[in-house]
Amino acid sequence: MSESDYQINERLQKVEKQNRYMRMFGIAFVVVFAVFLIAGADKNKELDVYSISAQELIIKDKKGNPGIVMSNTSCPMLTMMDTKNSKRLQISASEQHSELSLFDSKSQLRFKVMAFGDAMTELLFNSSRGKRQVTLGTRVAYPTAKELRISGNGGYLTLSNKEGERVISLLVDGDGNGVVGAYDRKGVGKELKPGLWKYEN
Repeated sequence: MSESDYQINERLQKVEKQNRYMRMFGIAFVVVFAVFLIAGADKNKELDVYSISAQELIIKDKKGNPGIVMSNTSCPMLTMMDTKNSKRLQISASEQHSELSLFDSKSQLRFKVMAFGDAMTELLFNSSRGKRQVTLGTRVAYPTAKELRISGNGGYLTLSNKEGERVISLLVDGDGNGVVGAYDRKGVGKELKPGLWKYEN
């Protein structure tokens, strides 16, 4: 190989080496530019997305605290928290029933409304201690302090003491008659029906 051939070959190797470096630099530049473009995007601009597929979606506030959680693991559910991460609202739906629950600042359940597949509905009000205070519903026609018997003849209202023990009931019985009941803490009481008094043992 002559000296001129050797010089040409050496120059070609240098050019190829420079080309490799340029390609590597170009790829790195494109990657870095894409990262900065995404990271530096205007946060005030809306992101127009047609569809998002996920089992859980968490929306956080400026401090990184979760405010809204949407999930679909066991059943579709939407949960909202306040700024102190206390659960305040929850909505869920399943094949059996749909449910809306409200919580106080300590994440204690205070109110719940449920709708079941057989058209039965129920409203529940709890005390700050989590004890059931008021139950309002339909289709459960004959509730007493001891039990709730399903007949489908009308609505009912039960009131409980601070320990969650049912002591008062307003209801429609299995025959479609109105019944007013008062009970002691052990479930023993008196029911007023049209035309007679009935004692519960």
